[in-house]
Amino acid sequence: MIKYKTENITLNIDDIRPNTWNPNKMDKATFEAEKQSLSSYGMVAPIIIRKCSDEEGYEIIDGEHRFTIWYEMGNKTIPCNLIHGLSDKDAKKLTIILNETRGNPNKLELGKLLKDLQIDFGEDLKLGLPF
Repeated sequence: MIKYKTENITLNIDDIRPNTWNPNKMDKATFEAEKQSLSSYGMVAPIIIRKCSDEEGYEIIDGEHRFTIWYEMGNKTIPCNLIHGLSDKDAKKLTIILNETRGNPNKLELGKLLKDLQIDFGEDLKLGLPF
């Protein structure tokens, strides 16, 4: 049974803050790849947020790196998936779930895909990819 209701909204970027427990860190190359991706394709995956319980505004559950880059790019609003009534313990657990359950590529299948894309993109293939 689904415990929380979600809603897709667009918010003022200044009304959102990162959470204090995010264990996900990104190296410089991956951060630059994420920046290139956002510059090329936009915010195709909204950040996930909840309403702050102790003050005004919203707190990031997932998407802190996208949020940071989007902010640095000068955007004033950001697409969000708001989870209504998310408790502290579930917010922390969900942060881990979303960071750790995305899977890993099969190296052979990834190699085949990259080879196919190399034909279409040439040198531009490396833009936005974290390799």
